[in-house]
Amino acid sequence: FVALLAVFTTTASFGQQSFFGISYNSSMPLGETQDFTDAYSWRGISMEWRWFTSEQVSAGVFFGWNVFHNKVSGDFLLEDRTGTISGTQLRTVNAFPLLVTGHYYFGDELSFRPYVGLGVGTYRTRQQTTMGIFQVDTNKWQFGFAPSVGATLPLGSSVMANLEVRYNYALKAGDALNHSYLGINLGLAW
Repeated sequence: FVALLAVFTTTASFGQQSFFGISYNSSMPLGETQDFTDAYSWRGISMEWRWFTSEQVSAGVFFGWNVFHNKVSGDFLLEDRTGTISGTQLRTVNAFPLLVTGHYYFGDELSFRPYVGLGVGTYRTRQQTTMGIFQVDTNKWQFGFAPSVGATLPLGSSVMANLEVRYNYALKAGDALNHSYLGINLGLAW
């Protein structure tokens, strides 16, 4: 990780041709994800590399990790569908988006700079329900997309703050849910 950070930081120092960012993410589950685990998530991190194709447009790659976790009481259907048991369930969703992104920027690169973006790619989701010794675990690759709005603010000669709101939507795949959540990402970019 440190080696990758050094490479991306060096790349970014040659002007605003590219930048590498790390963000802390909090997320609100929506739709079927909220039905499964409705607790707001304070656990998430992401990394993104963007390179500019012009002064107003960038292309990039985005990788993130968001964790949703909730404790609920109710019926639990056994994996082999032979019966149900009742009790406290621990429900967890780990979502790992891996997206190709594009952004359009407004304004001057040396000032507060709002942008809009879109990411398209795949989400690796792990949906887990645990109750005592019983556990149902679903791991799937799901196609998805993520429109976003955000802004960058220069903090120094080669560092900027980045605030972004991103709607993540992973399409249903097999027995995995349509996972959707609204992420608020706050980070630094070099």
